[in-house]
Amino acid sequence: MQVRDDGKVLVLRDLAFQSVPSKGADGVPTSYPVHVMTGELLDLTRVPSELRKSLKEGSDYATKWTREEQQQLQKAAQDAYLKQFQPEPAVQPSR
Repeated sequence: MQVRDDGKVLVLRDLAFQSVPSKGADGVPTSYPVHVMTGELLDLTRVPSELRKSLKEGSDYATKWTREEQQQLQKAAQDAYLKQFQPEPAVQPSR
């Protein structure tokens, strides 16, 4: 079954960008850093137009996906992240 959550896409690789500026309480446009991890859902309208133009369906995001595919992608990303904290295997001294 294909899933679409309110027009959101499934992110296939980590993305980092500055948010689309919006007016703050003092009227000054303000943006903030955004980090979207692999496997998260993203509303593409929240991505600045310059970056949005450079994103490619199939390599950066998917519009058709299942919950199972999302969970598999999140698990693979989490496993890759946690791997960096695992100790290196001990090397046996040669005689």
